[in-house]
Amino acid sequence: MEWHKLYFHKNNVVTCTDSGVLIKLPNKSSYQGYKFWFPRKLVKPVDNVYNCFIFTTEFKFKIFKNGKTGKAKYRVIDSEEIDVDDMMEIFSDSNFDCWNKVERESEKLEQLRNPTVPKIDDLIDDEV
Repeated sequence: MEWHKLYFHKNNVVTCTDSGVLIKLPNKSSYQGYKFWFPRKLVKPVDNVYNCFIFTTEFKFKIFKNGKTGKAKYRVIDSEEIDVDDMMEIFSDSNFDCWNKVERESEKLEQLRNPTVPKIDDLIDDEV
């Protein structure tokens, strides 16, 4: 079982309850207007701009879309069940690349916190 982490903008959070977070899929994806509920325990803040959610490879996402106005606003007009690969593809859209930026920044911070120091043995030339 492998764990995955996807980053998303905090503006994509529609609402939070004690047990779940309603997350809107990116507008620049093929699933514009769709949302999904996700367990609150698996949604973590990253910084002032981004959150992330973590899930396993077996996870299935039930996404849905509501109507736009009036009573339809509270009625599900379309729903689908997508797997991890589909979710990763939705968030890997080249127009929505925020988590990669955060991941690269995290890697840079990790390198700064734990710099690779060459060993003395590597610096000594044995051929002299």
